[in-house]
Amino acid sequence: MTIRESIPVEQAATRLWDAFTTRKPCAPVRDLIGSEDIVSAYAVQELNITRRVGAGARPTGRKIGMTSAAVQKQLGY
Repeated sequence: MTIRESIPVEQAATRLWDAFTTRKPCAPVRDLIGSEDIVSAYAVQELNITRRVGAGARPTGRKIGMTSAAVQKQLGY
């Protein structure tokens, strides 16, 4: 099973998607994927981007990369 197919990742993505579509807050997803699992966090993000694009949204803008050590240093983190 790949990380994208893991049940906690799917559950976290669905929890966030439901909050987004209903405009109601949800519980943190750290109980599902932890707070240190960057791979799972990106997998959740990828699933919900796929959902948004499937619903007609267009990708816009640029990500500046706060997960990059060089960018963190540049921004003083």
